Amino acid sequence: MDLSFSRCPVCGKEFLPGEDVVTCPDCGTPHHRECYNKLGHCANAHRHGEGFVWQPERPAGEPEAPGRQCAVCGSPLDPDAQYCNACGSPAIDTELDGIPAKEWAAYLGPEAPGYLTAVKNQDLRHKKLTLYLPLFFFPPIFLLRRRMWLETVAYELVGLLLSVPMFVYMFLPQVTLFGLSEAAFGTLVSIMSYLSIIYRVFWALYGVWLYRQSARRRILRLRQRIQDPEQRLSALAAYRPTWVPVVIYAGVYIVCLVMAGI
Repeated sequence: MDLSFSRCPVCGKEFLPGEDVVTCPDCGTPHHRECYNKLGHCANAHRHGEGFVWQPERPAGEPEAPGRQCAVCGSPLDPDAQYCNACGSPAIDTELDGIPAKEWAAYLGPEAPGYLTAVKNQDLRHKKLTLYLPLFFFPPIFLLRRRMWLETVAYELVGLLLSVPMFVYMFLPQVTLFGLSEAAFGTLVSIMSYLSIIYRVFWALYGVWLYRQSARRRILRLRQRIQDPEQRLSALAAYRPTWVPVVIYAGVYIVCLVMAGI
């Protein structure tokens, strides 16, 4: 332990190299052994209840080390803070998945506080599950807003497959699939309906984690391509969630319904 410029709290003298020093096991305050034995306890024992931890003194004129800052809004953070008092984001002031938290904040935009909170909870629980109910009811909106193109296509294809029996049952009652009897076809429709619900539950539980993986891959690609930190932050900001793909999707969906006469 470097005790340069530090003083014994009992006698007030600076510690010299080679002196017999003992530290408090509770707060780490150093004392001359003779002073500690004479006092009979730590000089800061009255502060142990408030969680006091001794810090070495700095020489006069040395600038104070920069403190923690919130990666989302830049506000100062207390040393033991778990969340930012200004924006509510979790205090992730280092890295997440090997990516600086500042770059995550640039990529996520205004959604960063809520999303980073969900991600931090995943890491604390060591689980990939995060219940997000909008993903149960409107998965394409979530996926398209976040530019998850492959995931959107996969969701739509599987959803279309699961809905074929129901569509035939409702709009083409005279048609049966695979030569099934009416009773068997009704059973197939019920099974597919339950599978559709299970499929939506899957997205509601794992959608946030899938977004985390999608965002991580995209950010890492940009980190490889753009070396300048400021240019990289600007490029990441261009990937923030947007409503434009959702509006286009809704327009195409309405046009399809009108053309189908529904």
